[in-house]
Amino acid sequence: MPLTKKQFAQYIRAFEFRELFNHLGWNNDNTSQSIIVDCETFILRSVAVKSGFKILVCAPDTNGQIPDYNIRKKIENKITKLFQEHLIIFTDAKEKEQVWQLVLKQTGKPSKVTDTRYALHQDPELLYQRVSGLFFELDEEENITIVDVTKRVADNFHQNAEKVTKQFTKSLKKNTCHFMLLLKGLTTILTNGIRKEKRAM
Repeated sequence: MPLTKKQFAQYIRAFEFRELFNHLGWNNDNTSQSIIVDCETFILRSVAVKSGFKILVCAPDTNGQIPDYNIRKKIENKITKLFQEHLIIFTDAKEKEQVWQLVLKQTGKPSKVTDTRYALHQDPELLYQRVSGLFFELDEEENITIVDVTKRVADNFHQNAEKVTKQFTKSLKKNTCHFMLLLKGLTTILTNGIRKEKRAM
């Protein structure tokens, strides 16, 4: 059954990633992997898998925080040698924040990273738009391949990211135009007011 936004919010706010992906038709997975980066050990546990594509949850650093971008990149590089296709969800110890990291490998081009950050006080709309598209029907199970899964994940995370960026840019241009018109009108009013004052003097 497709995932509603209300159901998604319940899973995501409870950090129930395994249950979330089970609902989306992914298979359960209980494997884990230790990765050493800059003398610190990070445990990544796989909570779901679909045709070899893994959903990994990375434990926080020794301070209970989500690793910074450079550390996440190093974790990504090491885990890719073990599991070529995957998505990593980074979480903090207090379960207040998440970073969903997906790296798109492009032939002849640099890898493209999409980080989707979510905090408990936020509306999970953006994350919902990306994750809800990863639903798989039972009748797809027989013919689905890792290439199909990778494409669906990439389409939902990267194309949605580009769409959001375009919408933001369009909105920014529109608002800037409105602001400039407002500023121009305000300048005209002030200029006319100063002229009237000078005439009155």
